[in-house]
Amino acid sequence: MFFFVLGFNLGLTLFNCFLVWKLWQLRRILGRVTKILNRVERRLHHIFYPAPEYILIAGAKTYYLRQNYQRLCGQIQILQSLFLTFSLIIRYWQR
Repeated sequence: MFFFVLGFNLGLTLFNCFLVWKLWQLRRILGRVTKILNRVERRLHHIFYPAPEYILIAGAKTYYLRQNYQRLCGQIQILQSLFLTFSLIIRYWQR
């Protein structure tokens, strides 16, 4: 009985040592992952920090571009009607 208890305690101690070793390895891995993720977060923050300002600027430029496009579409329609009128006048004049 004594040897059984001694062997069981020794086995339990070895298992606990193995478990501590694995947990220590996991802690080291998680520490490295934490450092990498912190670096990535800092770089992404540095990249995307000015993004809202650029989005607002792009929105304003898009608004002005749409206004100019609508104005130009109106001018093109006027020019098309003028060319159509001139072509009809030239055809009528040639007859």
